[in-house]
Amino acid sequence: MKRVDTPELREARIQYAREYRKKNPEAERARKRAWRARNPEKAKAISDRQRAKDPEKAKQARKNSYQRHRKKELAANKARRLADPEAYKDMIRRYLATEAGRQMKLYAANRRRARLLDNKSPGVTPKEWSEVLEFFGYLCAYCLTPAKKFERDHVIPISRGGRDSPDNVVPACMPCNRQKNTKLVAVWYCEKRAA
Repeated sequence: MKRVDTPELREARIQYAREYRKKNPEAERARKRAWRARNPEKAKAISDRQRAKDPEKAKQARKNSYQRHRKKELAANKARRLADPEAYKDMIRRYLATEAGRQMKLYAANRRRARLLDNKSPGVTPKEWSEVLEFFGYLCAYCLTPAKKFERDHVIPISRGGRDSPDNVVPACMPCNRQKNTKLVAVWYCEKRAA
C-alpha cells in the first residue's frame, strides 16, 4: 500500500521529531556527531552556509562555545605555545596583521587606557616627558644608547599596578622596551643576563 503524504501528515511527523529531540537530547547529539563524522564535507558546507546566512548568530555561538569550554581551550593553546614557540609567534603575527587582529590590538590599548584612568594616574605631559628625556641625557635608560625615537617605558608596569606618572616613566629604545614588556626591571635584567 502506497503511503499518502499530505501536508498535515508531514507537519505531524516534523512535530513528532521535534518533541523526540527535546526528550532525548543526548541521543540526538550522538546521531548528529555520527552523521558529521560520516559526511564531513556536507557538514562543513552546511556550517559555512549557516555562518554566511547569519554571521551574528555564528559569532554568538562561537562565544558561547568558548565560554563553555574555556579551560580546555586555554590549556590547548598553552600546550601549542609550549610545543612550538616560533610557530605560535608566527601565528600571532599573522593574526595581528588581519582586521580582527588590529581590532584586538585596539581593544587591548583601550583596556590599558581604562586601567590608567582607574589607576588615578596623573599622566605625563609633553613638558614632563621632555624633562625626563633631558634627565637621562637623551639615552635609553636601560642600554644607555642614543635612539632616534624613544618610547615611554613604565618602570613598574601599569599591568602590575604602576602609575603613569613622571616618576615611573623612563625613556627606552624600542628593543629594550619590547624585551622588558610587562616585567619588573630586576626580573628582566636577571633574565637578560641568564640568556
